[in-house]
Amino acid sequence: PLTLPPGSPLLLSWDTCISTFALLATDQETFQTNDSFQTWTRVRAPPGILSDAQRHSLMDVIIFDQGTLFLVDSTVYLRTEDEFTKLGERRGISETGILGFSKRRWCQIRYLYKLASKKSILVAWSKTTVYAGYPTFRFVTLTNTAKLKDNFKLPETDTLEVMSVEYLWHPLELAVLLSHCSVCTTNTRNIRVVIYSAISETWTLQDFELQVSKEAVLGFRFLYSAMPDIIMWDQYHVYYSYKNFTVVGTISTSSGETNLSSLSQGSHVHQVFTDRIGNVLVKMENNVMFYIKADITEAVMLHTWVNTTAKTVVMFNKSFEVCILYYNENLDEKYQLQTQPYPLILELQSINKDLGDWCPYLAFQHNIHSQFYHMDKGESLTIWSQIVYPENRGLYIVVDHYGSSVMTWTQNLEYEIASGFCTKTMITRFFQTTNYELVDNYYQLQKENTGLMLLQFRPSEFSRTCLTAKP
Repeated sequence: PLTLPPGSPLLLSWDTCISTFALLATDQETFQTNDSFQTWTRVRAPPGILSDAQRHSLMDVIIFDQGTLFLVDSTVYLRTEDEFTKLGERRGISETGILGFSKRRWCQIRYLYKLASKKSILVAWSKTTVYAGYPTFRFVTLTNTAKLKDNFKLPETDTLEVMSVEYLWHPLELAVLLSHCSVCTTNTRNIRVVIYSAISETWTLQDFELQVSKEAVLGFRFLYSAMPDIIMWDQYHVYYSYKNFTVVGTISTSSGETNLSSLSQGSHVHQVFTDRIGNVLVKMENNVMFYIKADITEAVMLHTWVNTTAKTVVMFNKSFEVCILYYNENLDEKYQLQTQPYPLILELQSINKDLGDWCPYLAFQHNIHSQFYHMDKGESLTIWSQIVYPENRGLYIVVDHYGSSVMTWTQNLEYEIASGFCTKTMITRFFQTTNYELVDNYYQLQKENTGLMLLQFRPSEFSRTCLTAKP
């Protein structure tokens, strides 16, 4: 069998657009499913490719419909219907030293790429190098730490290491999490974020800095939002960066405690699970769970749902509802994997009753029914949005935008107050003002005014009890 090192918590990877297609790695077996583990098959490595020690040294896994990548020790292996092979320099990636890999977390199947074959489907990284992987599982080097130090005018004597890489919601951008220190004798190190744009092929150092302990192993996710909102974590803490790196800090509980491990009998952070409506679940290795809402800096502990010794992982079912997957190697083979729906909304209502938390608005509606809208020259797009809230609360609708500034817009507001409630309706019209008539540089002007702009309509205030933080 192909397994994680002994004692490792469960590791799950699922297809971005088809959540039922998934792979679960344990310290006993590795399982693959097409139906959310109603049925499954065991994953095996052919004889002669891996040593006995390597078979029990699986560090990471990532699944695609074209094949599955396994990180064994620090080497990448590709498994398809036809082969199980080690990837190396012939494929454009180092044979050793790879620390991890990542793919897009959000399904963007409706976005039409002009050059789909040239779009990367994953990124891999070592301490010094970032690689982009393509549908044929060939890689190219995007950058290395020497180039980044040169780009940002850092002294050559500084130490810069790649910790993790993730895609943004923006389909043509990714971010690199870097560890930076000038004098590396202290017990802390600075964490920096660099964003790469595939449109302009540029690297931009963000106005973000976080100090963590030298031993911290960091992971991070971009939330489902137009602006680059980040949830980051190590073994003990969860950090946040909201509103395009302008609001940064450490998630705390209502008592002010930031060390989630101390609130869960010393257990470590196992999994950080995010969805499309702003919910963030932090699962500890002993199954204690904390809940965070996007743009909110406080975590609450959820009621105990699973005993502390069960081996579990949080996942989506076929309807993209939250489920808990249980693994018990001591049961009969057909019962070793079991899924159970997790009633997140009911659990939140239960804890919010004690906390006295309530949503500041009664309703927030809009007519946005697609992830992407394609607009040609001369076309316009009209968005209707409305918020209803108790009178004198002073709420309003915020429009966040990120990416290319190729559009302008106008807004028309209407107010209505009745029976102690205020209704604000906003009509927003997006269009271009560029005049292409009788110009000499038509194609250049067209190129300059073509781009991708990310927009998000949201209430000015929300809380944990609002069903959607960022509709």
